[in-house]
Amino acid sequence: MENFKNIQAFEQEDKIISFDPGKFRTVIRRFLPWILLLLLISITISFLVIRYTKPLYESRSILKLDIKSEASILGLNNLDEEKSYNNLLSEIELLKSKLFYNKIIDGVNLNINVFTIGKFLDDERYQNAPFEVKYTVNHPDIYDLRFRVGILNDRQFNLSYNFLGRNFNSNHNFGDPVRTDYFEFLLVKSQFFDPDARDSEFFFRINSRVALLEYIENNFNVEPLKLNTNTIEISFKDYNRQKARDLVNAIDTIYLTYTKEEKMKANSQKIEFLNMQLESTEQRLSDFEEYFEGFIIDNKTTDLQDKLDETIRAMNGIDSNRYQLQLRLSRLEELRSNLDSGIRVNLAVQDFNILPDEMIDQINELNELLNQSESILLSYNKNTQAYRLRTSEIDALYQKIQDFFDEYIQSARSQIKRYNDQKLYLERNFVELPSKNTEFSKSQRYYSLYEEFYLSLMQKKAEFQLAMAGTVTDFKILSPATFPVEPLKPKKYLIYGIGSSLWLVVSFFLIGIGYLSFNRIIGAREVENLTQVPILGLIPQYSYGKGEIAGLIVDPHKQTAIAEAFRSLRTNMQFILPRESGVVISISSTVSGEGKTFVGLNLSAIFAMSGKRVLLVDMDLRKPKLQKVYKPVIENCGMSTLLIQQKDLDECILRTDIKNLDVMLAGPVPPNPSELLMSSEMDHFLKRVRKKYDLILLDTPPIGIVTDGVLAMKKADIQMYILRAEYSKTQFIDFMEKTNAIHQFPHLYLILNSIKSERGIHYGYGYGSGYYTEKKRSFFK
Repeated sequence: MENFKNIQAFEQEDKIISFDPGKFRTVIRRFLPWILLLLLISITISFLVIRYTKPLYESRSILKLDIKSEASILGLNNLDEEKSYNNLLSEIELLKSKLFYNKIIDGVNLNINVFTIGKFLDDERYQNAPFEVKYTVNHPDIYDLRFRVGILNDRQFNLSYNFLGRNFNSNHNFGDPVRTDYFEFLLVKSQFFDPDARDSEFFFRINSRVALLEYIENNFNVEPLKLNTNTIEISFKDYNRQKARDLVNAIDTIYLTYTKEEKMKANSQKIEFLNMQLESTEQRLSDFEEYFEGFIIDNKTTDLQDKLDETIRAMNGIDSNRYQLQLRLSRLEELRSNLDSGIRVNLAVQDFNILPDEMIDQINELNELLNQSESILLSYNKNTQAYRLRTSEIDALYQKIQDFFDEYIQSARSQIKRYNDQKLYLERNFVELPSKNTEFSKSQRYYSLYEEFYLSLMQKKAEFQLAMAGTVTDFKILSPATFPVEPLKPKKYLIYGIGSSLWLVVSFFLIGIGYLSFNRIIGAREVENLTQVPILGLIPQYSYGKGEIAGLIVDPHKQTAIAEAFRSLRTNMQFILPRESGVVISISSTVSGEGKTFVGLNLSAIFAMSGKRVLLVDMDLRKPKLQKVYKPVIENCGMSTLLIQQKDLDECILRTDIKNLDVMLAGPVPPNPSELLMSSEMDHFLKRVRKKYDLILLDTPPIGIVTDGVLAMKKADIQMYILRAEYSKTQFIDFMEKTNAIHQFPHLYLILNSIKSERGIHYGYGYGSGYYTEKKRSFFK
């Protein structure tokens, strides 16, 4: 039960989690080859993208849009000066329309493209093609088809293409027509034909109008520069810089010509529209004149204004009073509704003109009582006498104010009804007179408007007729088409920047994942954050040559870093060793490869060099390690044979070259090592060696794999637990603490093995294969 409580306390213990610089450096060191490889890949990909992306160029020109009419010389207003924002946008929409795209196709010869076939990229031979193609097409599928031309010599060429699923290949002479049922081609050598360029390959394509429209739409662009000056920028993109500039120049010319034609056409349409409006307006004026004649004959007069004015003034007065009263009624009903809903009545400025002073005083008194009630609730509850008294006062005042509102609202409604009756009476008696006068006045106004409109139309017609003769385009090319030098894409520095950014992002992500998933112990600081078990010593890393065994490395005649580390460990152990002799020390770890045998061998040697009588016992009866360092004098002699009483203690003890240091090897591997360690012979063995030696070091099996190590640890006076930096997992510490919580080892200490120098100097040593079925570590672990 006590052990179970210890386990629960351990599992509930919080671990300190913080950033570990040593762990971060280790992750960086582990992933450095991958980071460098990613850098190389990003640079390579960026270079390949730049190298094999076809350069795209863009030519630009700037136009100033304006229309002048020579009719302004006569002092007339110019109706065609469209400098507003909407007109500018309409011109841009015109340039982006399919209508204008077709004008470009009709005005520029884009029907045939000739390309040089390259190893990776094809290059258009714009205006420098080695041959010209004259054609007649009899089948629509011929358009946009790729015709391959291979120059054989200065007279012949090879023509190949795939049409309707069939491959065609034939040789022809320059200047001779190529006739089929679907087309007729005539290839003629141009001035750019190179007779030495044999075996050169080209292809040409006859573009359909759909393909040309798509080509212009994807590469042509118009943007406004300054709205107040009506300037726009025309740009065109193409893989051939000369073609891009020529197309921009052609577009400027086509647009200027087309605009002039459209402006002339627009003036003609405007004059035609004005003629139609003049005819319609003249007919309306004639209709009004006939009406005025009939009105005078029927009414004998045209002056009906006196009675009409008096009636209107009376009705206006009623409407004004009724409107003011309606506003007052709406406000009263709103205040009455707020009062019924329990909402506090807050008077606005206009309320002081609506309500009498007595009512205003009562509302203010009500708000004061509500404030006092809320103040009482801050200190007392609702059952107190003071709060009940205040509540009764509030209820009485509420009722009084509600009665006043009801009376005042009823009075306002009655007054509004009287106004409505008066208005209805005036309307009933004078309805005919105002309607006649209104109709007559309205007709007079319409007549005046149509008369002014008729004169305006006549004037505008004259202006447009003058503008027809004097309209000229004044569109200015502020900046002609530029010859592009630098490609629009690929952007060399941008691509390298994107590649570098992606490399940084992936590298940081890789390092972050590696840091978060890295579960190896790095150094003492991390161990101190994860456990309360004291660290007794730190052993630096020591490197053995290939094929060597991690054995005895301490030498009394050499001052090496690792020897000093073992001496420091010996000094620290002096403080925990009891004064009597025969102290048993177990050296354990979680798994194989953490350095138990290495630490035990060198620790026993360093104690022996100080004059202590030391016995090092290999307790790993399943997979012994010491016999790789020391060869037995007598075959089949060791702990296993001693525990089954086949051999005597003195026979199995091996004397070493180091004074005071003896070794007990494991002996032959038995079938039941756990039973042997639990036997009475084991206790008898320890009892005998305690009398002969000052220190007995037990090199136990790894406790994370078999239980033999725990059995040996329980028989020891001091338990040493080995952790190896960058090899042991952090879970091993949890396993050690759980084991300690169960078995309650009295003197448990940690030794951190294979610590790397902070300055990067490696003292490391290597270990062989894993314990039993333990797999070899991968590069990422």
